[in-house]
Amino acid sequence: MQEIIIAAAQMNCETAKTKENLIAINKRIDEAASEGAKLIVFPEAICSGYYFDSVEQVMFVAENVPDGHIVREFEKKARDNHIYIVAGMTELEGGLIYNTAVLVGPEGFVGKYQKSHLWDFEKKYTEPGMTGFPVFNTEIGKIGIMVCWDLWFPECARILALKGADLICLPTGWVPNPTQPQDVEQPMPYYMTMSQAHMNAVYMAAANRTGNENGLDWLGYSLIAGPTGWPIAEAGKDDDTILYATVDLREVKAKKRLAEQAHMVSDRRKDLYDEMLGSGDKPYQL
Repeated sequence: MQEIIIAAAQMNCETAKTKENLIAINKRIDEAASEGAKLIVFPEAICSGYYFDSVEQVMFVAENVPDGHIVREFEKKARDNHIYIVAGMTELEGGLIYNTAVLVGPEGFVGKYQKSHLWDFEKKYTEPGMTGFPVFNTEIGKIGIMVCWDLWFPECARILALKGADLICLPTGWVPNPTQPQDVEQPMPYYMTMSQAHMNAVYMAAANRTGNENGLDWLGYSLIAGPTGWPIAEAGKDDDTILYATVDLREVKAKKRLAEQAHMVSDRRKDLYDEMLGSGDKPYQL
């Protein structure tokens, strides 16, 4: 591994218009690749839309992974541009609907993550994910994925970090919080992304929606945070843009030591709580 450029696309899409959405996504893949990016992260459900009118509309856009049109399209774009793509979509598996993010690279389909924690109205038509928290080994580093509401459950990022993730990709769709003070600019999950990056000493790339979908406002403020927690690239609320950050994933393991005798992993009290939080996964050997 060496220094690479990663990207996060802040954009919007149209509900149940997969063809039009893929055109917009592919344009940004080409743009990111032309800027030298080796990975680009897109928002939650960006291929299909998110705020559906009915179960029938959800079923209309849901696709099999990896044999559906969306993944096949990404495989071609990733191969042609030699880039990794993380994007949210609506998945149909065994007759059930999942809010899924796929990882596709130059070598083809790498893997998928099904959203573990469902937000509010999603529960009407979506099943909680059954993939667990996989970490994917790629030529650019070890990649983990979470989706939106998963960010509120710190176990997700911690398990990914303990399994060796260098970078956690976060396709997301942050919506307004009525409790936010008017004098605070960035939404709560903006700060939570920084906190999770710092607490686990990993890079985090959060790609959020902007604009409006069927009356649902998106908050923007996508960001890429480094393993010290601070943003190294960020967007405003209304920006339709691509964020870029030059990162060195090799430094992640070293960043887990905050001081001579302070280490993010070895200081954990495994005598007080399960090492892997009951997930059954095995920790990465540092």
